[in-house]
Amino acid sequence: MNCVRLKNLWMVIKAMFASLVLAMLVSCSSEHQQVSLSYPDADSEPALLYLAKCGDCHAAPLPTAHTAKMWVSVVNRMQFRMISKKIFPLSEKEQTIILQYLQSHAKKEQ
Repeated sequence: MNCVRLKNLWMVIKAMFASLVLAMLVSCSSEHQQVSLSYPDADSEPALLYLAKCGDCHAAPLPTAHTAKMWVSVVNRMQFRMISKKIFPLSEKEQTIILQYLQSHAKKEQ
Protein backbone atom coordinates (compact mmCIF):
# COMPACT_ATOMS: atom_id res chain seq x y z
CA MET A 1 0.00 0.00 0.00
CA ASN A 2 1.15 3.48 -0.62
CA CYS A 3 1.41 6.21 1.99
CA VAL A 4 -1.85 7.96 0.99
CA ARG A 5 -3.85 4.75 1.32
CA LEU A 6 -2.38 4.08 4.76
CA LYS A 7 -3.28 7.59 5.89
CA ASN A 8 -6.85 7.16 4.62
CA LEU A 9 -7.15 3.77 6.30
CA TRP A 10 -5.85 5.26 9.55
CA MET A 11 -8.40 8.10 9.33
CA VAL A 12 -11.22 5.57 8.81
CA ILE A 13 -10.06 3.55 11.84
CA LYS A 14 -9.90 6.70 13.99
CA ALA A 15 -13.39 7.74 12.86
CA MET A 16 -14.78 4.29 13.66
CA PHE A 17 -13.15 4.38 17.09
CA ALA A 18 -14.57 7.84 17.79
CA SER A 19 -18.04 6.62 16.75
CA LEU A 20 -17.74 3.65 19.06
CA VAL A 21 -16.72 5.85 21.99
CA LEU A 22 -19.60 8.23 21.28
CA ALA A 23 -22.07 5.34 21.13
CA MET A 24 -20.82 4.07 24.47
CA LEU A 25 -21.16 7.50 26.07
CA VAL A 26 -24.69 7.93 24.76
CA SER A 27 -25.69 4.51 26.10
CA CYS A 28 -24.48 5.60 29.55
CA SER A 29 -26.55 8.75 29.56
CA SER A 30 -28.55 9.91 32.55
CA GLU A 31 -31.77 8.68 30.96
CA HIS A 32 -31.13 5.29 32.54
CA GLN A 33 -32.41 5.07 36.08
CA GLN A 34 -29.92 4.22 38.79
CA VAL A 35 -30.94 1.45 41.15
CA SER A 36 -30.90 2.86 44.64
CA LEU A 37 -30.66 0.46 47.54
CA SER A 38 -31.83 1.44 50.98
CA TYR A 39 -29.32 0.36 53.61
CA PRO A 40 -30.39 0.17 57.27
CA ASP A 41 -28.93 2.94 59.43
CA ALA A 42 -27.37 4.33 56.26
CA ASP A 43 -25.90 7.38 58.01
CA SER A 44 -24.27 5.42 60.81
CA GLU A 45 -20.49 5.05 60.94
CA PRO A 46 -20.62 1.25 60.47
CA ALA A 47 -22.87 1.57 57.42
CA LEU A 48 -20.68 4.28 55.90
CA LEU A 49 -17.56 2.17 56.53
CA TYR A 50 -19.25 -0.85 54.93
CA LEU A 51 -20.30 1.11 51.87
CA ALA A 52 -16.89 2.75 51.51
CA LYS A 53 -14.86 -0.43 51.88
CA CYS A 54 -17.15 -3.01 50.30
CA GLY A 55 -18.69 -0.72 47.72
CA ASP A 56 -15.33 0.29 46.31
CA CYS A 57 -14.95 -2.75 44.01
CA HIS A 58 -18.58 -3.79 43.63
CA ALA A 59 -22.07 -2.83 44.70
CA ALA A 60 -22.27 -3.62 48.40
CA PRO A 61 -25.10 -6.09 48.95
CA LEU A 62 -27.82 -5.29 51.42
CA PRO A 63 -27.24 -6.85 54.84
CA THR A 64 -30.38 -8.92 54.28
CA ALA A 65 -28.67 -10.71 51.39
CA HIS A 66 -27.25 -13.26 53.85
CA THR A 67 -27.87 -14.61 57.33
CA ALA A 68 -25.62 -13.54 60.20
CA LYS A 69 -23.80 -16.88 60.03
CA MET A 70 -23.28 -16.59 56.26
CA TRP A 71 -21.81 -13.09 56.54
CA VAL A 72 -18.78 -14.47 58.40
CA SER A 73 -17.74 -16.59 55.42
CA VAL A 74 -18.62 -13.86 52.91
CA VAL A 75 -16.44 -11.28 54.68
CA ASN A 76 -13.59 -13.78 55.04
CA ARG A 77 -13.82 -14.66 51.34
CA MET A 78 -13.71 -10.97 50.41
CA GLN A 79 -10.61 -10.54 52.58
CA PHE A 80 -8.82 -13.26 50.57
CA ARG A 81 -9.98 -11.70 47.29
CA MET A 82 -8.63 -8.32 48.33
CA ILE A 83 -5.27 -9.85 49.20
CA SER A 84 -5.13 -11.77 45.91
CA LYS A 85 -5.86 -8.56 43.99
CA LYS A 86 -3.14 -6.69 45.89
CA ILE A 87 -5.72 -4.52 47.69
CA PHE A 88 -5.20 -3.76 51.37
CA PRO A 89 -7.63 -5.97 53.28
CA LEU A 90 -9.79 -4.70 56.10
CA SER A 91 -8.06 -4.15 59.40
CA GLU A 92 -9.28 -6.32 62.28
CA LYS A 93 -11.18 -3.35 63.68
CA GLU A 94 -12.83 -2.57 60.31
CA GLN A 95 -13.71 -6.22 59.82
CA THR A 96 -15.30 -6.40 63.28
CA ILE A 97 -17.31 -3.19 62.76
CA ILE A 98 -18.53 -4.24 59.31
CA LEU A 99 -19.38 -7.77 60.40
CA GLN A 100 -21.34 -6.47 63.41
CA TYR A 101 -23.26 -4.10 61.13
CA LEU A 102 -24.05 -6.84 58.63
CA GLN A 103 -25.02 -9.39 61.25
CA SER A 104 -27.25 -6.98 63.15
CA HIS A 105 -29.26 -6.35 59.97
CA ALA A 106 -28.89 -9.80 58.40
CA LYS A 107 -31.60 -11.98 56.96
CA LYS A 108 -33.26 -14.03 59.70
CA GLU A 109 -32.42 -17.74 59.92
CA GLN A 110 -35.23 -19.97 58.71
